[in-house]
Amino acid sequence: MLIVKEDKSRPWDEGQIFVELTKNRGLEISNCDRLGYWCDIAHLRHFMIELGRVMPDEEIKELFGNRLEK
Repeated sequence: MLIVKEDKSRPWDEGQIFVELTKNRGLEISNCDRLGYWCDIAHLRHFMIELGRVMPDEEIKELFGNRLEK
């Protein structure tokens, strides 16, 4: 599972977007594998570009719908 949260109260140079990748997350958060870090929009944008390389266009359109038209 990928979790993305934004905290505008954090300093910009320390990253305001938290990205966390978890595996085996159930009711017991301590019993799962987690990797998380704070980043900025540029890092998140790079992630999305790389993700777009492996996802079919139809799936991207389904996920983002009319937000792509803006």
